[in-house]
Amino acid sequence: MSSFFPQGKPLGRDPLLPATAAAGQDSQYTAAEAQLRADINRRYADILQNLGHTNEAGQFIPGEVEAQAARQRPEIQRNQQFAREDVTKQSQREGTLFSGLRAENTARAEHPFVQALSDLDVDVPKQLNRLYEDAGRTLQDYTIQNNLLLADAAARASARAMAAGGGGYGGGGWGGGSPDDIAGLNGPVQGAPAEGFTWNQGVADSYWNQVNADRINQGIQRPDDPNSWWNQPRA
Repeated sequence: MSSFFPQGKPLGRDPLLPATAAAGQDSQYTAAEAQLRADINRRYADILQNLGHTNEAGQFIPGEVEAQAARQRPEIQRNQQFAREDVTKQSQREGTLFSGLRAENTARAEHPFVQALSDLDVDVPKQLNRLYEDAGRTLQDYTIQNNLLLADAAARASARAMAAGGGGYGGGGWGGGSPDDIAGLNGPVQGAPAEGFTWNQGVADSYWNQVNADRINQGIQRPDDPNSWWNQPRA
């Protein structure tokens, strides 16, 4: 029995999940993504067990669906042959070996087995097609769930950045800045920071040099980007 795959593309054992980006990750995201990756790999492996796959040498390894069909087909064909022989023997005993009745009885006896073989030819490709689609949905599930994890990680990073800003904007912390002035967001800075710090990167105790390293570690700031919050004009 030949292998059937939609679009003629058997799947490999490795689902080839995308590598995770380094920026914006924290330990909570790393743990959750690792668990998600393990679950996706397990689901993918279960699908391939039934669907089949190509090995490292490019050879196709049939899955359980085709293997079971390969076992059923010769068994059905043997039973069809036995039914045909039984009709022949019965016709010999009844003296109808060369009559039309024998042909009619033979067709009737073989019908269940002919139908079973036909069902195999229809059902197996359908099963393989469903499994192939399941594999595709499994990989899509990783992308969707990972995007949600990344969004949660970004929210946590933003919260940490706001907490690191001290008193917040407009409340004495940053001299009347807007919400865009905090958490490493781009936008105009309407006031200089409080507590006597300056924006001069050349001054060791300046505000920029006090907090920038921590913000970079959070994956928020890019001081080399001319559009970043750090490089906006400041009073």
